[in-house]
Amino acid sequence: ICTHPYERWHAGTAMFNDSTMLVYGGLSQRCEDYCDDLWSFDLRENTWMQLYEIGSSTSKTPGKRWKFSMVADGQSFFLFGGFRLWHGYADEIL
Repeated sequence: ICTHPYERWHAGTAMFNDSTMLVYGGLSQRCEDYCDDLWSFDLRENTWMQLYEIGSSTSKTPGKRWKFSMVADGQSFFLFGGFRLWHGYADEIL
């Protein structure tokens, strides 16, 4: 079980509220290629928390991606663009 996200490049980050930063995706050797994990960092407590696990069958993710834009309005966050692995048209990708 990981206590913090692995090192990564071109991940998306956004401030979720006054004390929480979100980190999603990126490119990492530990993720085997692109990452699809979502982490929160509590700036007041100085702690990381993984919000869902890679490949979890109970969560829908935007997919493994890097070099994308990510913004938050304090209650929701949004991803736009970026690069991801292409495996053809399938429900898992849409």
